[in-house]
Amino acid sequence: MKMLASLVLVGIVLFGIGAGTWAYFDDTETSNGNYIAAGTLDLVVAGENPLSSNVEYSDYVYPGWSDSTYFPVENAGTIDGKLYLDVSYTDSPGETPEPEPTPDNGELSQYLYVKIYYSDDTTFDAGEIVWEGYVSEWSGEIELGDLPAGATKYIKVEASIDGSVGNEIQGDSLTVDVTFTLEQNT
Repeated sequence: MKMLASLVLVGIVLFGIGAGTWAYFDDTETSNGNYIAAGTLDLVVAGENPLSSNVEYSDYVYPGWSDSTYFPVENAGTIDGKLYLDVSYTDSPGETPEPEPTPDNGELSQYLYVKIYYSDDTTFDAGEIVWEGYVSEWSGEIELGDLPAGATKYIKVEASIDGSVGNEIQGDSLTVDVTFTLEQNT
């Protein structure tokens, strides 16, 4: 009897499982033409893409010299980004008619003082300084700030040499490479 009851119970369970797999109603929805596109980051500096021009200060620098220049940076892409700046440089001693300290490895980077501004417009308020110091103090990439998709901002570079600097920079030269990087905001 117990065996018969067990078989009946198994049969009922199997019937229940089988009945649950049969469905009388059905509904299907289809979505066609779905489109996914990746956005872009497209940095344009000083109206050039790719950047091919150099910033050069006219003639020669000397104690008491100062100059400034500014240029636009644009995110011509479709994704908001954050703009970074990195600088590498090489000092060169050049030729000097007067004695300099030895060894003369070129010391211009130690005396060239720079301020970098990042602004929404060309007024460059003092509060918009993102870096300042001597070129020789530069260490690694700095964050300039946000550069939204389709936006243009401005970078200003002020450079000067204190009037008390002597012959140690005479004849020296400085080659500076600037790298701009636009990274997607996260």
